[in-house]
Amino acid sequence: MAEQTNQNLTREEQQVFEDLDKQLSTFRTAKTSERLDAADLCDTYHKIKPILKLALPIIRKFVPVIGDRIADAIEFLMTIADGLCPEG
Repeated sequence: MAEQTNQNLTREEQQVFEDLDKQLSTFRTAKTSERLDAADLCDTYHKIKPILKLALPIIRKFVPVIGDRIADAIEFLMTIADGLCPEG
């Protein structure tokens, strides 16, 4: 059985959010004084997409009342990003 950490998340589930926060904080730090361009945005999206996919079921499971709506909104935005930022 996976070891439990704060807020009833397993260590693996907590690691998903820590990885996502790390990727996003790196992007925020690099872009604080620069103008955001599409290439950088797409590059960052491709880096965090696998983490977001792992986070969706955790959000659905642990965010009371609105977790499904939050996850649905993230999936919708990911669909838009997939169209605007094709891998390749």
